[in-house]
Amino acid sequence: MANPFDQFDSTGAAPRVIFDPRKAAAEQRAQNVDERAAANADRQVTAMDRQNENSKVTNVLKVANDYNGDPTVKAYRVAIGQFAQALNTGDGPQSDLALTYAFAKAMDPESVVRDSEQNMVVESQPWFQATVEKVKKQFGMDGAGNFTPEARDALRQQIANSVNQRQRIYDTRRTYYEQLAENFGIDPAVVIGAHDKEPFLNDIESFYQRVNQPKKQEGPQTAQADGKPLDVTVTDDSGNYQNSYLGQGMSGVN
Repeated sequence: MANPFDQFDSTGAAPRVIFDPRKAAAEQRAQNVDERAAANADRQVTAMDRQNENSKVTNVLKVANDYNGDPTVKAYRVAIGQFAQALNTGDGPQSDLALTYAFAKAMDPESVVRDSEQNMVVESQPWFQATVEKVKKQFGMDGAGNFTPEARDALRQQIANSVNQRQRIYDTRRTYYEQLAENFGIDPAVVIGAHDKEPFLNDIESFYQRVNQPKKQEGPQTAQADGKPLDVTVTDDSGNYQNSYLGQGMSGVN
């Protein structure tokens, strides 16, 4: 017969747990410390990431500003832009004056940059007016303000020659800034962008093709007022121009 008092026997029962509020508080404080430390670590990582990103943006802006402010780059941009304008002038006094202006600016882009940055009107500067008058005389502008077709192409050829000479230095500067960007871990395209000649490639190619087409000789070669023949031979896009008229009479333009 079972002992009725066995039900009160505590043998094998789970030990009684006594709640210690001080120990629980200490454990909670330790947990809070760990959570705060983890949060601080996350914030530090985020701050470092943000700082690195800001530093990268700063580097991008600095290198890009240095590139865009490079005197060689600024001068080339003026020269290639004026070359494009010269290629798109037509016939007649107004067009020939525009061609003359483009020539003067393309041959001395540093002065154009300087005067523009000083908010001066380039066309009113003495150096510019002197160059324009010399071009008119050397390339035989007539009393009505017209050049001959040969003179127009000779002017454009001289601009092409100057631009291509400048492009060699410009390309060197592009390479320098490209490498500098890569050293900073920056995509060079973000810094230097497309080549400044790219928008005008079609016009330039059309000019070369037209000028280099074989022409039938009809009568004596056209000569300028000073008796020197105009040669509009363009060999290629590398600056290798033969018998340039600039070398015959315009090298003193400045």
